[in-house]
Amino acid sequence: MDNYTELTTGSLPITLAETKEFIRVDNTADDLLIQMLLDSASEMAESYTNRLLYAREFQGLFDLNCFINNTYEFQIRRTPVNSISEFSTYLSGWIVSTDYSFKPTGTFPRIKLTSSLSVDADQPYQIKILFNAGEASLNNIAKLAILEMVSFWYENRGDTAPDKALKLPVEAEKLLRQLRIVNTFG
Repeated sequence: MDNYTELTTGSLPITLAETKEFIRVDNTADDLLIQMLLDSASEMAESYTNRLLYAREFQGLFDLNCFINNTYEFQIRRTPVNSISEFSTYLSGWIVSTDYSFKPTGTFPRIKLTSSLSVDADQPYQIKILFNAGEASLNNIAKLAILEMVSFWYENRGDTAPDKALKLPVEAEKLLRQLRIVNTFG
């Protein structure tokens, strides 16, 4: 099992002003609504593509069930990982270790332990990693998809039919499909 906590909230590289220009709104009456739609669209784009669209700091906690095929290798399911600032194991307290190698290639980055692991198996998590992950700059395709989502939701906010509930608009899905990482467990 793994658990990720975002330690620093990066700022989405699309501003409210850019969004309002895209959806052709020139007043401030709906600023809170538009910002909420922008934040939701960003989260949905990241969820759909299985990749982080802008960089921020994370803490990942892992238990021994995360190892792939009984090896000492496991995936960080946040991509792309830019750097690892700390790797620790738990044995009566967190102990910083350098006994690992980092493989950033492939669908999801992998960590491989380079020596046997001594941990407290009674702890819910035995491995802790502090890392920076996310794209250095927002891809233009992702940016357009996010703006398309905001535009669609803003224009159709009164539509409450069950089949229309906060879904990806067709054009946004076509754009994001190009960026999607499908094999999330490989």
